[in-house]
Amino acid sequence: MTSKKLIRSLITILIMLSFCICSCGSKKGGSDDVTGLGDSITGPVEDPSPKEAVYVDGENGKYIGTGSQDDPVNSITLGLVMAREQGKTLCVAQGIYEVDSSYDTHLVMQEGVSILGGYLNNNGEWTRDPSKYITTIQDTVYQDQDDDSIRAAIECSNISNATVINGLVIIGGNNGKKTAAILCDGGAPVISNCNIIAGNGEEAYGVYCSKSNATITDNQISGGNGVKIGVSVAIYCQYSNALISKNIINGGDGRMFESNGINCSYSNPLISDNTIDGGNADDAIAIKCYGSSQPIIENNTLKSSGRIQRYGIFETLNGDNPVSVKGNVFYASIYKSGSSGFYHDSSSTGAVSDSDSNIYTISALNNMDDSGLNASGSVDNNSIYQDL
Repeated sequence: MTSKKLIRSLITILIMLSFCICSCGSKKGGSDDVTGLGDSITGPVEDPSPKEAVYVDGENGKYIGTGSQDDPVNSITLGLVMAREQGKTLCVAQGIYEVDSSYDTHLVMQEGVSILGGYLNNNGEWTRDPSKYITTIQDTVYQDQDDDSIRAAIECSNISNATVINGLVIIGGNNGKKTAAILCDGGAPVISNCNIIAGNGEEAYGVYCSKSNATITDNQISGGNGVKIGVSVAIYCQYSNALISKNIINGGDGRMFESNGINCSYSNPLISDNTIDGGNADDAIAIKCYGSSQPIIENNTLKSSGRIQRYGIFETLNGDNPVSVKGNVFYASIYKSGSSGFYHDSSSTGAVSDSDSNIYTISALNNMDDSGLNASGSVDNNSIYQDL
């Protein structure tokens, strides 16, 4: 076996282990029924008919293929162009498809063109099972980065919710100042049923949303191993009102500084029915709010494994006040010491918490709206899961 094939085999094994680990042992915070939230999904999520699709098979396709089931192309980039021109969905067979964001060969999504992974091509007979037939898009970014732009394996710029990314494994790059598996720059794409893994940049992000109202649902998303500065974030929202639901989220390992499950910066996302682990950096936060962010946080399970400080929800500034904090389950192990808490309230005067504004009892947390720390009626029915 060649060294390249060995590396690909090891990547496949790691991906399968990630699927198994993330899908086991999670405790839900509330109902799985999330209806009437965010934009509706208008793009296809089920297998389209052969006449409605362009097919890609990196192993058995051809550059000059027609894109049919019997004659697939071998390049996702070429397939996207064909699907856009023909108004079709892109269906991608199992395999590892390498891109390089440093040379702009990363995958740039096209408006109205959905991409579905998880197919097996058996001599022209196509079967779909994303949990069995793994389609991986991996950023092999080679060149070091000399600016502050976001490098990503997949870029969505001003894409509407008619565009769906479904059934893929997406892995961010390992070089650069800021790397992401997926960049949502404006628009409102739908990202569902994917395994999203950040790389190892100085700042490593799973999904980076900038002025985007993306729908992010039913995924497994992990931050990376942020080096040097050392920040890793599974989902970052900047000026974004995303819908984030039913995901399994882990902030990763910011080696020197901080990891976040979800970071809200000047954003008001709806965060519902997720299992969110802040990760295991020195400071690990399940949900962080900054810049007058006012998210809705309901029916989630919140964990943290920080080496020094752990938080379930962290308000950075006085204007950071979630609209709703209801029905969430906080793991008891979040409260590690006086430098941790289920909730950090930026405006706290010590009335329901210790002197450093950390709230570390569930009764104090559920009393925040009555004590004037949060809006009346905004905090209710949160509970503790005794994992100690």
